[in-house]
Amino acid sequence: MTTVEEMRGTIQSIADISNYIRGGRGRFTMESQVTGKRLTYQVHSPKKQYVLKDRPLWITFLNGQNEYQFLGTIWVNSLSNLMTFALGKNSKLTLESPCVKGITWLIGRINIKRELPKEMLFWHEGICCRCGRPLTVPESILRGMGPFCSTM
Repeated sequence: MTTVEEMRGTIQSIADISNYIRGGRGRFTMESQVTGKRLTYQVHSPKKQYVLKDRPLWITFLNGQNEYQFLGTIWVNSLSNLMTFALGKNSKLTLESPCVKGITWLIGRINIKRELPKEMLFWHEGICCRCGRPLTVPESILRGMGPFCSTM
């Protein structure tokens, strides 16, 4: 049986990365091929459906103690489809924290539809970013979303 670790894959298209984050259940790592540094994040969509112009996605990051720590909220504008990031009110992090810089950099690239440099890898964990099920179809692994969820 194939493990989730074996099913991990990279997503290369900025449009697919955007869709992966918007899926609301993704876990991903950005890895610099230049420095070797990695930042791992997890996106959570609130169970409550908000009737707002902007849809919230909560984002956490993997701290050095193997625990996910709340980072802030990504707001997805339903009209323009642009994303903005806001630090959590009780966050001990600053805009200069590497994990905050990483997510704001990524959101900036998504908003201007600019592809990642070849030195930056975007890894997902082999699970669908919408439903959380393991991905088994090669095309699904490439985009990080299962065949049924990609049609929703």
